[in-house]
Amino acid sequence: MRFLRVAALCSLLSLAMASAGAGPLLNAGSPAPAIKGVSWTVGKPLAAFAKGSLTAVTFWSSTGDQDMQVLQGLFEMTKRYPKVRFAVVAVQDPTGPEPVRKAAAAAKAAGFTFGQDTTGALAKAWLVAADEQDMPMAFLVGKDGSLLWIGDPRGGLDWALRQSEAGKWNVAQFAKERAKEKADNARYGRIMTLVRSGKAKEGLADLDKWMASDKEMAKRMVLVRFDILMRADEPAAYKYGRVLLTGELKDQSGLLWLMARSIVDDNPILKKPDFKLALDLSQRSAEITQFKDANILTALAYSHYKLGNVAKALELQEKAMPIAEANKEIPEQVKATMRQRLQLFRSKKAK
Repeated sequence: MRFLRVAALCSLLSLAMASAGAGPLLNAGSPAPAIKGVSWTVGKPLAAFAKGSLTAVTFWSSTGDQDMQVLQGLFEMTKRYPKVRFAVVAVQDPTGPEPVRKAAAAAKAAGFTFGQDTTGALAKAWLVAADEQDMPMAFLVGKDGSLLWIGDPRGGLDWALRQSEAGKWNVAQFAKERAKEKADNARYGRIMTLVRSGKAKEGLADLDKWMASDKEMAKRMVLVRFDILMRADEPAAYKYGRVLLTGELKDQSGLLWLMARSIVDDNPILKKPDFKLALDLSQRSAEITQFKDANILTALAYSHYKLGNVAKALELQEKAMPIAEANKEIPEQVKATMRQRLQLFRSKKAK
């Protein structure tokens, strides 16, 4: 599932999305659209798909997630699949020409074809028609010119290539799964639209029907249900949180931590925050991680602070700080918040 993914497509796609419903969406098994309107700057231009060969077309933008790493990943794939043709198309980019020049240089060094969709026509024919709004987005074209796979090239392209070369790729099964994913995403979007428009109870009712009819979805949506409940029925949300804490999420440190934060981090939607629940959630999360995770310790410390346990909050935050400072993966902005909490606890204890 790709819920709440960060949109990275440029403005041309937003304008073109209105036309997406005009015809059938592209899916695995559909004929690959024509390649038109691309200014090829590196490698042999891709004008048509060679019969009997696999082609991987990736749409790329410098505004995408980990943009240059995507190209490096494709470069590694060219080594594993020398018979496959790889092409990258940069869509119109609001960040200017410099990122595209760097991408072209990387493509040249890697040995795959690179071009620019300067008008947006190709993005419309492929991305919009496939109802894809994120970047990067790859399309695997089969030996017969039909689409075999569509998705983030970092999450499945390698597997699809391997299975396709071995003659084991199940196009129909993938198309079925992708169609369900699209339907699930659409329903999720409708639910969240209701919630954002102040109709949390209506959104919750739809979500509960969905979860009752789809056991797999029910497992995935517990955190979403907790969040919506806090808007629709705050006391019921805390009861549900207790159920999750002692039930299906009792060993899920990350999800418990997120639930705790949604309560304790000065959430403006809450009228009577249950800080005891936040404490119990973060305490269990800290136990699972053996009190070695700075983010979780910070949530636990703040929960104690909210309950008036300043000394304990200070003790935990002092324990969290050296762990945080040594962790390069924690953003500086987050570390700054942790330092502010530490100073807050110290000042309150001194008084």
